[in-house]
Amino acid sequence: MKEFYFFSLSKADHAYFKFRYQINLKRPLDNRSITDINRLEISDILQKIKKGIRTQAPRPSIANKSLYLLKALFKHAVKLDLIRHNLALSFTAMDADQKKPINKK
Repeated sequence: MKEFYFFSLSKADHAYFKFRYQINLKRPLDNRSITDINRLEISDILQKIKKGIRTQAPRPSIANKSLYLLKALFKHAVKLDLIRHNLALSFTAMDADQKKPINKK
């Protein structure tokens, strides 16, 4: 996957997003084109981060940050006409890290 530069972000924000991408998303996305990624893969990546795999502990807050990054990547790809719509927009914080709300009576 090509690295996208977010023009509206400061250098510190860009460095943070690049770090988050390399740590959490680079391996699961496996250098594939953004046009080859589907919703099922996004969901699978978020769930693996959220619940943890093998030696990794569950990291729900990191899953939420990864979702934010995926939304930004896909939004930028739409701007560049690489894809038609943002696949990550269908996911919410509930999918990434938050538990179902508790109804208090």
